[in-house]
Amino acid sequence: AGILAMIAVPSFRQFMLNQRLKNASYDVVSALALTRSEAITRNSTVSLVASGGDWANGWCVTTAMDCSAAAIVQHAALNRGISVSTYLLGTTTAGPTTITFGSSGRMNSAATVFAIASATAVSGVQTRCVTLSLAGTSHISVVDTGSCS
Repeated sequence: AGILAMIAVPSFRQFMLNQRLKNASYDVVSALALTRSEAITRNSTVSLVASGGDWANGWCVTTAMDCSAAAIVQHAALNRGISVSTYLLGTTTAGPTTITFGSSGRMNSAATVFAIASATAVSGVQTRCVTLSLAGTSHISVVDTGSCS
């Protein structure tokens, strides 16, 4: 029984962490879609803003430039052990902590990639990359290398 537990615990840990990363990537895609939809519906700019400048701390959809009382929706911090980094598409340059959509549903900034990964290296855990195009559409890809660029 002890040997079986030694084999099962690491793979269960990998499974749980991969599920948390998958859920976090779906949350980011959902927030981006909501932000874009609100911009089109309101016929004005709407932003997705990282709480405290760090996406892992959560985010809000807002008509202001911070997560103030004007927030349309707030998202709580992600589970411990998950890191979120943003990059400008095709580079290793740090990306924005605010994503803004105009009334047409197009982004008002450069195309961005969200890298959602384990905060510590864990064998068998895959990084999730959410790529946001200038047109405002997003898609998720999975990489084993840990790098979305």
